[in-house]
Parts: sequence; C-alpha cells; structure tokens
Amino acid sequence: MLSRLKHYLKELLILVVLAIIVTNVNSILRSPNLESNKLPELNLKLIDQQTFQSSSVEGSLVLYFWGSWCSVCSFQSPVISDLSRTVQVVSFVVNSGTSHQIQTYLEQNRYRFPTYNDQQNIWSRAFQVKAYPTLFIFDKKRKLRFSEVGYTSYWGLRLRLLWLELW
Repeated sequence: MLSRLKHYLKELLILVVLAIIVTNVNSILRSPNLESNKLPELNLKLIDQQTFQSSSVEGSLVLYFWGSWCSVCSFQSPVISDLSRTVQVVSFVVNSGTSHQIQTYLEQNRYRFPTYNDQQNIWSRAFQVKAYPTLFIFDKKRKLRFSEVGYTSYWGLRLRLLWLELW
C-alpha cells in the first residue's frame, strides 16, 4: 500500500515538473520580441478618466495586456489586482467593449488596477502581443527585464520584482 502511494506521488511530481517545463517553454516561444527593450513614453487616458505617464513612475512597472473574454486572464487578473497594491501596474484591455463596459467589469470583479482601453490594438501591436495574458516587467531604469505569456502566479511575479530590486 505504501509503495503504491509513493509510486503515485512520484508520478504526480513528474507530471507537475513536466507541466512547469511545457508552460515555460510555451511562454518563451510566445513572448514578444521587442525591437527595443526600453519602455516607450506612455501618455494614456485611462478608463476612469485619470491619466498615466510612464515618465512619472519611479520604480518597477508592470504592463498587463488582457481581455475580459480571456479565460486565463480571469485567473491572472486577481493576481495583478493584488500586485497593484504595492507595485505600479498599468493594464491594457483589448477587444472587450466600451470603457463603460470595462469599468463595470472591473468593478464587478473588484479589480483595482489602472486600465487603458486599447480598442484599436495600438499598444498591443506596438508591444507585439499575440497571446493573452501577456506581462512586461520594466525596472526602475525603464529597461525590459521580464516578459511572460500566460498565467504567472503572484509569488512568481513577486520573485521577479524582488530580483529587480536586488540586482
């Protein structure tokens, strides 16, 4: 009985490791290849009528590209909302309706991150986003340090941001 349990746990561990490897390879293959790894100047009017200027950000910045229709984004967005309490985040929502519809969606889901309605896909094209969700993490010198495609855990993001602070 105990040997069967060990066998199943070993098989489960192998499956988890393989899933992590496949997920990371997929993220690497789908990651945008930006011409410049510098953050472009962003002057955005957000859906709540506030403005965002990248030049005013002093620390790290997370750019989050997502859609209300995206099933993986429905898992990623609460993580980003929690993260936005301590880190500067700007989200770009695509193909998700009017700013009023998006504001309602954000309120219903209690998401607290600043959001720009990228209705014309201007910024998603500029950042070469091809899959959702996609995250970009820039350091305090406005240099792109990480990009992720697909789901990333809260602690995975925290560790990346801690890495930026330490190095």
